[in-house]
Amino acid sequence: MLIVLATLFGLAIGSFSCVVIDRLPVPVDEPNEFGERFTMRPWAEVAGGRSRCSACGTDVPAHLNVPVFAWLFLRGRCKTCGASIGAFHPMVEASIPLLWLGLAWALGWGWTLVPMLWFVPVAVIVGVIDLRTLMVPTKLVWPAAGISVVLIAASAAGLGETAVVVGALLGAAVLSGALFVIWFIKPGGLGFGDVRLAVLIGLHIGALVGTGGMILVVFSVVLTMGVAAFMGLLLGGVLWAQGNRRAAPIVVVPSPDDRSSDTSDTSDTRADNAGKERSVAASTAAEPEMAAAAGITDEPEATGITSLAVPFGPALLAAALVIAAMSPQLIERLGL
Repeated sequence: MLIVLATLFGLAIGSFSCVVIDRLPVPVDEPNEFGERFTMRPWAEVAGGRSRCSACGTDVPAHLNVPVFAWLFLRGRCKTCGASIGAFHPMVEASIPLLWLGLAWALGWGWTLVPMLWFVPVAVIVGVIDLRTLMVPTKLVWPAAGISVVLIAASAAGLGETAVVVGALLGAAVLSGALFVIWFIKPGGLGFGDVRLAVLIGLHIGALVGTGGMILVVFSVVLTMGVAAFMGLLLGGVLWAQGNRRAAPIVVVPSPDDRSSDTSDTSDTRADNAGKERSVAASTAAEPEMAAAAGITDEPEATGITSLAVPFGPALLAAALVIAAMSPQLIERLGL
């Protein structure tokens, strides 16, 4: 019964996680002083209203809003306008119950699992947003950390172990402190959002291994950083490989009247520009000279690996989940 309930409730939480991922980040016309190209919507706008198609704005009826199965039934397209629905929707929806059940198998059904039930959807939301925007949503991280503190304290009370709270505080301090030093030495190589995210991750890692001793907390945090570095390299390799296989960008040939005007895109005109770009691509297929003038070639565009922007948040969160699943073994074999 616990497995069935966790699966059903996890799918529902996964569905709402997709809403947060879609609505929370808002693209801006120009990067801010920190180089961020997105801002965050107020929570009232994120949580308010029914689910709707992001292309045509049509409300999604309840029978077509069933997690995972609705996407499969619709074959990944809106029933009204036929617009494509991102494949990340069923992946996110399914990931929440799968991760819950995996952690329940590793940690057992008890007080230790309670904070992790909260951490999983937060980790999925933050990780996907970071992948899509290269920005860790502070608007979510700080409230999530506050709720985590409350749940960790409740877990410690239920277990009768004050070491859980002490371990959580130490884990947050060590992990965020280590990433702060890295950011301070080389701010261009690490975003400060990752330092904030380290507070949330350190709380949970420290709480899980706190009963094994403070040395084990420090060891687990260092191990988390090592696993995250490895996963970051894998993610960078995947992104680099995808970049080297993508087609050359389509360039719109401006008219003489447009050349003197501002041609920068805004969030309201990107859809129109995309349509114009496709039209130019079709015409250039028949007119090689125009294609050459527009800068369109048949050669694939290579992306240099040294200039590739790789979000570290998803790797850090994935590493935290791996260490969380390993925490009982770490306590048993390395606990002091």
